[in-house]
Order: sequence, then structure tokens, then C-alpha cells
Amino acid sequence: MGFIDIVGRLLGRPPALLKAKPGSTVWYFRRDKIAVISLIFIVFMVAVAVLAPWIAPYPNEGRGEPNIVNRLKPPSSEHLFGTGSLGRDVFSRVLYGTRTSLSIGLIGILISFLVGLTVGGVSGYFGGTVDNIFQRLLFFG
Repeated sequence: MGFIDIVGRLLGRPPALLKAKPGSTVWYFRRDKIAVISLIFIVFMVAVAVLAPWIAPYPNEGRGEPNIVNRLKPPSSEHLFGTGSLGRDVFSRVLYGTRTSLSIGLIGILISFLVGLTVGGVSGYFGGTVDNIFQRLLFFG
């Protein structure tokens, strides 16, 4: 029984409705197990980043407010990863850190996309000498 069959049973739909047509992009994607696992991981990380204020056991400490009373406590049921030198819950800090990390990654992707789109568009529009200059610059860059 595959992943799609399990999801179909959980949703109460026959698995045949969830199957992609052979040759489609979804069909090729589903055949690559690493791609499916990666997508599940990315969706999980985005969900953690979005839901951090509600998931974090100590949201104020996750945002950076110190709590000197709980300074350097070891991991326990109260503080899953322990506390830092300023008494902040490390687990809450990690949850809030996913927001920063994903934001920086998305900004980097957006900048790369815009630069590539601009350079490719100019190179494709003008062609010839401009295209050769861009190719040489990008080859050595």
C-alpha cells in the first residue's frame, strides 16, 4: 500500500481518485521518493515557521525576552532543549529561528530569480554581441 492509498483511506476517498495520469508532472514527481520526502519536509518546516507563535511553549522568550530566573537549566519536560545563558527557552528560540532562516532563504531565491530573469531577458532580447558578453561574464563569475 502506497502513500497515496493511505491518504485516500484517511480522506475517505477511493485511492483511484488521487492517482495521477501516467506521463503527467505529478506522476513523475510521485515516482521519485526523495522528492516526495523533501516536499513533506519543506511543508513541515514552513508550517513550523508559520505556527511558531502558537507552537512555542514560551513565545516571549522565543522572541528574545530574557528570563534570568531560568538561567542555564538542563533539558526537562518544562524546557525541552533546556535554557540559555539569559534564561530563554532554547526550543522556543529554535522554532522562531526557522522563521528567520526560511525568510533569508526565500529572499535569496527571489533575488536570484529576478537577476536571472533580467539577465536572461536582456540577453535573449538583444542577442548577438550582448548575449556573448553575458555568456562570458557569467562563465567566469
